[in-house]
Amino acid sequence: KSQVVKQEELPDSFLINIQEGYVPYNFDVTMKSTYGNSIYPGNYVDVYFKGVQNGKLMVGKLLENVKVLAVKDSSGRHVFETSDNDRTPSQIIFAVTPEVHLLLRKAEYIPGVSIIIVPNDTSIKLDDSEEEVAVTVKSETIKNYIEEQSIYVDESSTESNN
Repeated sequence: KSQVVKQEELPDSFLINIQEGYVPYNFDVTMKSTYGNSIYPGNYVDVYFKGVQNGKLMVGKLLENVKVLAVKDSSGRHVFETSDNDRTPSQIIFAVTPEVHLLLRKAEYIPGVSIIIVPNDTSIKLDDSEEEVAVTVKSETIKNYIEEQSIYVDESSTESNN
C-alpha cells in the first residue's frame, strides 16, 4: 500500500481534473506578464490579442474567464509550491475547448501578434457552491482575423503517400 500514490499527490494532478470537453494549454509568461508573479492557480484571466490589420493596430479581448490551473517555472516546478517565492514564472497552464486551443495556437504563429493575459475578478465573485465559469470568445472580429491568416486542415480525411 505504501507504493500506491494518491491522485492528489501526483506532481501534475491538476491535469487529471480538467473540465470535461477541455484540453490543457500552456502559455509562455514572464514576471512582467504575470503582474509581478501575482497570478495564481485558481485565478481567472482574460486573454487579449494585439496585432496589425491593414497597417492599423488591432487590440481587443479575445477570451474571457480562463481559469489558471498551474504556474510553472522554467524547470517545470510549480512556482507557488514553496513559501520561498523565489521561483520565476515561465508558463501558465489553463484549460480551454479544443476549438479555442487551436485558435490560440494559430494566433501564436501569426507574425507580429501578441497574446496578453490580464487577471480578472471572476474568482472573487464566485462562491464555493458555484461551478467553474465557461471560457467565452469575446470578439468574433479577432477570431475571424486569426482564421483568415490560416488555412483549414480537414482532420477527418486521411491522405496516403503512395
